Amino acid sequence: MSVREKIGRVNSARKKNPSDCVNSRFFFRNEIAHVVAAGDVGGPEALDFALVVKLTRVILLVVVAGAIGIWKTRKDNRSGERFNIKTLPIPWFIFGFLAVSALYSIGVVPAAVASLSVTLAYLLIAMAMAGMGLNVKFEAFRNAGVRPFIAGLAGTVVLIVADYTFVRFIF
Repeated sequence: MSVREKIGRVNSARKKNPSDCVNSRFFFRNEIAHVVAAGDVGGPEALDFALVVKLTRVILLVVVAGAIGIWKTRKDNRSGERFNIKTLPIPWFIFGFLAVSALYSIGVVPAAVASLSVTLAYLLIAMAMAGMGLNVKFEAFRNAGVRPFIAGLAGTVVLIVADYTFVRFIF
């Protein structure tokens, strides 16, 4: 199906079926915050569907990351060493994410604890962002010159224009 056909399908279905709207309207969004913001525009049903799609993609990341890690480890292992799962180059935090998600889904985690955990997560993210910001070495920017700054600025402008154009003229 071409992009034009997909856009036509979304335009005709956006009022009837939020899942069609979310699937093709917001497939460019990568972070969960983007998904929440974009899905909320379509209403509660669209938001629920957007979150299910996003979290399904996250769960599939575990499978893909594991498969790539095993493949790379086996490819790089030319010395005949035994396979060791501890040395796989995969993001191990994904398994913690899955475990916590499973515990919450089956009702082991009380709502009050979940709410406190979300608040704590926001606080920790803010602390991490502040820590990164406080460790910025402005001399490194001066040493790099203006070209990386211009490249980053150009990329940001292109994304803003593309998103605005997509939202304004397609939807």
